[in-house]
Amino acid sequence: MSKKKIYEFDIVLEFTHKLGLPNKTDGSLFIYKSTSKGQSTKPDGYYFYEGITFILDAKSPHAKFSGQIFDYMKLESNENFIGFEYNQKELHCYVNGKLQEDELILHDKEYYRAKYFPKKINNETIVNKSAKKLANLFRNARVDKQMNVPFIGAVILCMKFNVDLDLSSTQTILNSIKIGINTILDDNKINIVKKQKKEFILRMLGDSTLKRAKDEDCYKIIQEISTIYNFINISADDYKGHDIMNNFLKVFRRWNSANSNEKGEVFTPDHIANLMYQLAHCSKNNTILDPTCGSGTFLTNAMAHMFNEIGEFEDLHEAQKNIKEGHLIGIESNEFNVTLAGINMMLHGDGSSCLYYDNCFSILPKFKNMYDRVLMNPPFSQSDAELKFVYETLKYMKEGGYLASILPKSCVKGSIATNIEYLEKIFAIAHLEAVVSLPRDLFYPVGADTCIIILHKDKDKKGGDTLLINGLDDGFCVTNESRIDVNNRWEEIHKSLLDTFLNHHFDEFRAIKKSNLSPYNELLFEAYSSHRPVDISQEVFARYIRENIAAKILCNMPLCAKQLCTKNISPNTYKRFLISDLIEKIEKGKEKSIDRKLENKYDLSGIPLIVAKKDNNGIGGMKAHPKHTYSDKICIISGGDGGGGKTYYCDFEFCATGFVMICDFKEELKSKLDKYAKYYIAIIISERLYKTIGHGRTISEVPCEIDIKLPIDSTGEMDFAFMSNSIKGLKFAEFL
Repeated sequence: MSKKKIYEFDIVLEFTHKLGLPNKTDGSLFIYKSTSKGQSTKPDGYYFYEGITFILDAKSPHAKFSGQIFDYMKLESNENFIGFEYNQKELHCYVNGKLQEDELILHDKEYYRAKYFPKKINNETIVNKSAKKLANLFRNARVDKQMNVPFIGAVILCMKFNVDLDLSSTQTILNSIKIGINTILDDNKINIVKKQKKEFILRMLGDSTLKRAKDEDCYKIIQEISTIYNFINISADDYKGHDIMNNFLKVFRRWNSANSNEKGEVFTPDHIANLMYQLAHCSKNNTILDPTCGSGTFLTNAMAHMFNEIGEFEDLHEAQKNIKEGHLIGIESNEFNVTLAGINMMLHGDGSSCLYYDNCFSILPKFKNMYDRVLMNPPFSQSDAELKFVYETLKYMKEGGYLASILPKSCVKGSIATNIEYLEKIFAIAHLEAVVSLPRDLFYPVGADTCIIILHKDKDKKGGDTLLINGLDDGFCVTNESRIDVNNRWEEIHKSLLDTFLNHHFDEFRAIKKSNLSPYNELLFEAYSSHRPVDISQEVFARYIRENIAAKILCNMPLCAKQLCTKNISPNTYKRFLISDLIEKIEKGKEKSIDRKLENKYDLSGIPLIVAKKDNNGIGGMKAHPKHTYSDKICIISGGDGGGGKTYYCDFEFCATGFVMICDFKEELKSKLDKYAKYYIAIIISERLYKTIGHGRTISEVPCEIDIKLPIDSTGEMDFAFMSNSIKGLKFAEFL
């Protein structure tokens, strides 16, 4: 009787069974994208476990290996991987690309994990890619999007507590999750708060759209959740895993959102939550409250910090239990969010006992003098003013405590009556230690211009100094629809911000110290200083001149080359001058914003229209029959997201929208300035003000405390001749 022939397919099945992991491919999928011609991109086996990727190149017995595994290993994005060549007779094992000559027998996943990667590994890139894929899987399965996050949380809880899920069908999956949740959250061992969360999860699992999901779709969803779980270490001793888990939930919810309003949910980035923990002088000995806790970002980050602060001679279990049960309080008025926060806290080591589903204004009196630190990001633009949350929370906090809150910059502009009213109440019971201006795209893709305020509840400390800190650049930039610290700048920026706040070590570009600020003042760094440079390169001047001429060509303005006479002039030195000492406001532009259909269209019968634009000399199009025109004036973009702060000298006839402040030089300077010197000063003002103004922070007057650096002559007067000569010496200046 002849032996049954063994095929490559049988070898893959044997390997998969022995390894004890589900295979993510059938050998026909392009797992990798080739970087050179002829590279192999379709491994026979692809597996994930505890942050490790296992890659298989299988052959039938006695067949020779052709080196495909080296292509796979070269293309693998996870830096922690094990590659295998296996044909039943031979086994070659490569750990992170290096052949392990003593590995001659195939073992299970746990053997390789324990021997080569004993500590679970985090991989943020894979997790974030899976978040998008998972959102699409739920969408294809037609599961109600409100069910998705609780379902993911329930599955990961089951995985964390080693609950076996029956993957035979959708029904068996749901039933085994329910059994797991009932086991993990045993009614006899949990308090009423946890019981409420448990009931909500079980209700969610009974949703009709989940029940109707096809068996295959549900299985794929569980597989992808398993991949995510395997690449996140959420143990108490690995802080990075806390960041990645929080980030996954945020990325997933953004991809999972069905409309722009939901995508407008504002999630606090972890690096900012961690910074605020330190700005509020938090430690494991404090009791921290988040009165609007959402999905629990501040609390999970605080818990991770507190765990890391436990001393080596302390009883770790008791210290962690004490933190979880007595040092973290969260309040949330949305049942979905408070359940998500509960799941999040349990995944991060529990701490969910003190999460309350209630209106914070109703329940706060219950916690009077029970907390001494507050970390919060209240809901924006709701029926209750953001500062109401701050005041009410501050009111019931222990004397001597600290509060750090993210707020829209409009709350501290000193111009809205309701906000002024609340700030007066707040300043009566607490001292404003600092305000940190945050990046305008911090909550990308949501447009929210925000800051952090730090308050110290001290009845004896009234007035005094306040630090206004520049945190407008956190090093992150938008890449592939996410904000990423591409160049790893945050660590250094983080140190600088803490050194500024804790030790008062800073320069003029990082912070400014102000005394006795009132609710009627604008409480932001940008109102008194600028993070922008005072020294402007020749290339920047040249770029502005090129844009001015290009804009004139688009608007069909006649250009005539002039013979310019330049001299070899050097300034005596430089001096700082307040912008408000050089120019004064005439009025805001009179025109409405340009119709999108007409934007960047240049109907030659109209007048150039200056809009909130960062290029093209601010010209957004042409306007027929404008209400009012100007010429030989300075335009400052005083609002909007694009060109806020950009400043243009316009020597031609133009009109402007309400986002543009029309200014002119002070009367005593006009006779001393030719148009080239006007260009020079306008460009320097532009570079100082750009990006200090935006959607969340507009200006209605010429900034009165921000200065610029100008050349002066031997008598100490502004050297207008040097300014003029500098512009005349630039390429294309003859066409101005």
